[in-house]
This record gives sequence, structure tokens and C-alpha cells, in this order.
Amino acid sequence: MARKRKIVKGIVGVCGCPEQLGDGTPSLKLQTNRPLVFVQDALPGHTKDTIWSWLEESHARWGAVCDWKATRIKNLNEAGQTDYVQLVTVADLGGGGVLADQVLPYPGGRVLRMRINSRIRWKATDGPMQGGTIDPVRTLCHETGHFAGHQHWPVGAPPELMEPTISQAVINPQPTEARVSAGWFGTPTTQPPPPPMAGNELVLAAALAALPAGRYRIVPG
Repeated sequence: MARKRKIVKGIVGVCGCPEQLGDGTPSLKLQTNRPLVFVQDALPGHTKDTIWSWLEESHARWGAVCDWKATRIKNLNEAGQTDYVQLVTVADLGGGGVLADQVLPYPGGRVLRMRINSRIRWKATDGPMQGGTIDPVRTLCHETGHFAGHQHWPVGAPPELMEPTISQAVINPQPTEARVSAGWFGTPTTQPPPPPMAGNELVLAAALAALPAGRYRIVPG
């Protein structure tokens, strides 16, 4: 299926994902909201740890709109038989504007490959992309949307993260995408604040803070 491209201030950036799987089956939502991520390759000028930092932020942006959290693994052998893994690789996808692609969830698929184009000049920014560089975080956030099960959204206004072309303005999942994701995986989880300390606890905390640096042992009284 031909992809409609949109030029954004001189940037042509398109996702290489198909709208459907090769057998014509529509994409499905991922059957977990606690996936694993394995970064297999480095990019020219960027280490695996740097790529993971981009991915960690991209997953966190989905985690801000639904109950979603990814964990990095250093070896595929760490994944169990029931785990779902985003396998992140690097490939030469040509100079035609394709930034990355991601295999969509499909029945029986446990390890879903993402490919990042090694030809792209990647530079992380939440602001305007300049000088022919592309922001990797919003790109990988889009691809992670595919990993979760989102297909491409139609190009239009207001712009969405899951449109097939990259945007200068959109860096996070948008309200409609957030509602769909929360319907799939639940609303975001947050840690409850600690309960306020009682009077005696405040006194003890102040006393401990006043002690000189060192190691102490609390003996039950």
C-alpha cells in the first residue's frame, strides 16, 4: 500500500511499517503491558545504551497515558516463554525517507523486531528538528505505538503521533491515541505518596538528621 508522504520544513520522514501483516490479518494489541526490550545493535555514533535511553523515554511517554512499562534485557535468553520482546536492530533502510519500522503484534509472535535506519542523522530534541537531523525519541515513540498494536492514523488535523509521517509538533501520544491505549492496557499507574509522619516520627527524623555522618544501628527499646 503506497504511503502518503508529508514534507515538514524540508524533512521527509516516513514509517516503513505496513498497514497490515503480510497475511492480511489486521494488527492486534500486544498481549501484555509489561514488555521487554532488547537492543541488539548500535548505530553509527550512538551506543546501545544511548539507543536504550531513547527507547526508555519513548516507552515512558506511552506509560504517561496508559498502564505501560518496559524493561530492558541485555540478552534474549533472559526472556521467558510468556514474555513479549521488542527486538531493536539497526539496518540500512535506504535514503528514501524511511526512518524506522516495527513488526506489528500477530498471533503467536513473541519477539517483534524494530529496525532503525542507519542512514539517518539522529539527534534527540523535543523542539524543532533542524539541519537535516531527526529526533529519535518521537520516532521510536511512534514505532513503540506499533509494537503496542496501533496501526497508522489518517493524516489530518489535529496531527497524531501515529500518522505515518514525522511531525515537528507532535512528540507524545495524542488524546485519541491515549484513550485507545488506556482502553487496552488500563489507566496510568502512579505511586501513592507516603503517609504523613506522626509527631514522634518527626522528632525521630529530626534527631537522625542531626547526627554526624557515620553508620548507626537502631536497637529496639
